[in-house]
Amino acid sequence: MKKHVTTFISILFCLLIYSQNKQGKVIYEFDVNLEDYLDNYAYKAELIFDTEQTHFVYNSIQLEGKSSVDFDTEIKHKENHFASVRRIFENNGLIVHHDLSTKRIISKVLLANKYLVLVKQDSIKFNWNITNTQKKIGEYKAYKAYTDYMGRVYEAWFTYEIPLPIGPWKFSGLPGLILEVKDEYNQIIINFKKLVYPIKKARVFTKPTGGEEMKLEEFLEENYRLYLSQIETAKAVMAARNIKVNNTFKPLPYYSIEFLPKQEFLLEELFNCEDSQDKK
Repeated sequence: MKKHVTTFISILFCLLIYSQNKQGKVIYEFDVNLEDYLDNYAYKAELIFDTEQTHFVYNSIQLEGKSSVDFDTEIKHKENHFASVRRIFENNGLIVHHDLSTKRIISKVLLANKYLVLVKQDSIKFNWNITNTQKKIGEYKAYKAYTDYMGRVYEAWFTYEIPLPIGPWKFSGLPGLILEVKDEYNQIIINFKKLVYPIKKARVFTKPTGGEEMKLEEFLEENYRLYLSQIETAKAVMAARNIKVNNTFKPLPYYSIEFLPKQEFLLEELFNCEDSQDKK
């Protein structure tokens, strides 16, 4: 009984502290491993928050400490060979801004990995399944939870010790700060590095601007349409060079973090194909 009272008092104390309108910062590593690489491809990311909004930034020149938008990096592929990949960092980074008062999310993202656009959607009502499984993440006792969102099943670890229902990227809705997230394919992996609260010097962060505005469904449909268009362009170029296009022609798979219900077969096909190749 005494233990439960102590825990309650501790949580109440934390709530009083975090309910003040001060800013905090959570530092993460955001590994968007869509092309199935293993090493050295994680973005440095940060989540700035107060009582009214959260602001998640990654793929940023400032966070990465790069002086140029173009940077060649060596990454290790699952077949154990290395490849040089050109990554394009944005001046202000890619952003997921969540207005907690209006319950709206605005994301600044790349369409077809080329065009900066603004994607608008309502706050996501994640259907979390909280378990009793525990582990230590840094100094915090974390609990495991599961949910599914836009074609993927996610495992998340959160802590009651920081009773804020927020997290990295678009994740939210657990009774504590989300520290880690990964999907069942290990393509999306987010790891907690550090919490700073309060920030000594408040940061001014506003909703992202610039670029065409789209709804999430419009963005995902257009992203896939441009992918199909690129395939047809590649076939046309091959035909113009008298290169025979036959049934063995295999374009690069379609990669995306989010999939509409009618697109989920693309993710299933990708991993069914990889499983069959691994068994050969």
